[in-house]
Amino acid sequence: MSALVTYMTQMLTSLMTLIDVFKLLIRARTSVRRVEEVLALPEEGTLEGPEEAGVEEPVLELRHVTFAYPGGGGVPAVQDISFTLRRGERLAVVGPTGAGKTTLAWLCARLYEPQKGELYLGGRPMSRLPLGQVRRQVVVAAQRSAIFPAPSGKICPWVTGARGRHSSVPPWRLLRPPTSWRRPAAWRPC
Repeated sequence: MSALVTYMTQMLTSLMTLIDVFKLLIRARTSVRRVEEVLALPEEGTLEGPEEAGVEEPVLELRHVTFAYPGGGGVPAVQDISFTLRRGERLAVVGPTGAGKTTLAWLCARLYEPQKGELYLGGRPMSRLPLGQVRRQVVVAAQRSAIFPAPSGKICPWVTGARGRHSSVPPWRLLRPPTSWRRPAAWRPC
């Protein structure tokens, strides 16, 4: 009887592992599709005749903005949002999960374009401003940051690959830690 229980436990454990592998494959396929969507987007460039913002103080304004994610069944993530934010003012966007807080932030940084309505920065339509100008003035800090390690499990190859003209500078110097930070004695280059 105990042999039967042991064999059944082994079979169920193997089956659960196989199910986990299938779940990982499904997640990987979804991730690949998302990466392909990003890679298929047109390259971001500046529009002809870059314009400067009309006022010295950046003013962020949304007028009747509606946005629905592609493939989201047409259900708007944000609908008919309007507000004006002047220099020195703060805006708190509060709501439950899925209410559109992050979507609103991404729209303000022009990571997405709204289907309806218009966003203004400095009194000018954001769609006519160069992306570089918009992103120097509107920044979104994600709730969760992700570091993608190299296949070797180290992060250093990613940093050293991004160093470019700074190839003679150790990667830890490029990260610009606070001046009070000291490199651990056990630190070894990658």
